[in-house]
Amino acid sequence: VMTSHILFPALDAREPVTLSPRFITGLLRQELGFTGVVVTDDLGMKAVDHLYDDPAAAVRTVAAGCDLLVVCAANTDTERCRGFAAALATAMDDPDLAPILMQSRARINGLLARAAQHAVTPLPPDLLTTHAGIAPLWQGATAAVMEKR
Repeated sequence: VMTSHILFPALDAREPVTLSPRFITGLLRQELGFTGVVVTDDLGMKAVDHLYDDPAAAVRTVAAGCDLLVVCAANTDTERCRGFAAALATAMDDPDLAPILMQSRARINGLLARAAQHAVTPLPPDLLTTHAGIAPLWQGATAAVMEKR
């Protein structure tokens, strides 16, 4: 299920669906019994981008019950994505969030087990060097590729 960034005041007057534990965990998972993966709509959309100025909002989204967060490059810059990733990595040590993350991982793994898998072909080691000027991620990506080789 993909969430929407709409507000349902009768159910949660403060948070849009994507950030609402009352909606995702309460209504969707507990009341309706949905056990599948919940994915957000793009977190950079104008309807909610101001709610994601603080990277901790990504953690609140997972805590609300979302399993996968959609972040489109067209709407969100690299630094914001890195902030989301750092906040989520730090939150993994939170004992209150650990059971939520374990359940989420199980749902995602279940989905992956049922989905078609395609082989991954590694990029040539010099490809990132050749295209270094086109992406701000070049230095970090190059280092990551070189570490794996």
